Amino acid sequence: MAVWEDYLRRRGVVGYHLYAASLHPLGVQLYQKLGLAELATFDWRFHTGTRWLTVKERLFVRALRTPP
Repeated sequence: MAVWEDYLRRRGVVGYHLYAASLHPLGVQLYQKLGLAELATFDWRFHTGTRWLTVKERLFVRALRTPP
């Protein structure tokens, strides 16, 4: 992740956002462990083919530098 963030900084990117769903708890845990800020959560419904699941989507953000 540090290499990717350095790549973004060198290209002038001021920040990024990532989504992680409750269907992928390890992704949620990784973004939290890395210290990304949780900006928002929202629920949506996903059909498995046999039933509906409620999924919590989380939006994580990280500022890489202050915009000019």
